[in-house]
Amino acid sequence: MKKKKNIYSSIDFEAAKQEKERQELEAAQSFLSMIRQEALSGVNLREKVRAKHLFQDLTGMDVDQGTDAVYEHFLYWLMLDYVTVVGSRPLDLFVRREQHAMTSAELGAAGLFMLMRLEPYFVTESHNGVCYAQCWEDSRKYKLSGLKKPLTASENSWILCRTTIIGTERRAAGPMIQLAEAEEKRFLETLENQWNMGEKSYQRYMKEAGVAFLTMSQVDRP
Repeated sequence: MKKKKNIYSSIDFEAAKQEKERQELEAAQSFLSMIRQEALSGVNLREKVRAKHLFQDLTGMDVDQGTDAVYEHFLYWLMLDYVTVVGSRPLDLFVRREQHAMTSAELGAAGLFMLMRLEPYFVTESHNGVCYAQCWEDSRKYKLSGLKKPLTASENSWILCRTTIIGTERRAAGPMIQLAEAEEKRFLETLENQWNMGEKSYQRYMKEAGVAFLTMSQVDRP
């Protein structure tokens, strides 16, 4: 009797897994570039002016008179966190308009980006563009890598960044907020106060107003 061929024996599952992760990473990087370009030139001008005023109310920083670092924080807050006058986020409006031109992998990345918000981490190690940090929210330790750029932070310090799982790695998208050491007590008190108002209230605060922690950061100022 002829022996049945095992079709699975010729499949390199590890190679297939690595290829899938590579495609997911490239799609997320591509999508990140798309939304940054949208923030630069696609968002309605009147909406962008309104967003700049709200950003200044939250952070005390004038986007037009600020540094490049401040401007980068504004761009990602504008796309991912800011709520427009019609109650939508620019990211949602962008995906709705451009989804026909996006790949399935990019649409998958879009879904992950929609869930992002600033999260607090305590960095214990930082080297070679990778941080090992404990999340304040669940006390778990994570390995954090940058989505497009190396993630570098001071050790034994607090940071805020927007993260998601791409493939098997937790990746940070957009600029990170490095907390000033002198602000640690006020920072933790603010987190506790928001958390005590309920988890949903806390998550909404971190999503829409977490950028206010720039007032406690080491970001370059004008």
